Amino acid sequence: MSIGPKKGETKSMRGGSYLCHESYCNRYRVAARTSNTPDSSTGNLGFRCVKDVT
Repeated sequence: MSIGPKKGETKSMRGGSYLCHESYCNRYRVAARTSNTPDSSTGNLGFRCVKDVT
């Protein structure tokens, strides 16, 4: 589990979006990484919950 640093002004965001086509929005690739401030919001950003089933 990644919890990130205790201090900092940006949080990591992983790519992947339905908004752009791969030919012109490279930052939306699943492998893309970017950052934003914790108080930012956007309509195309979400999260995924996971659980180990073993």
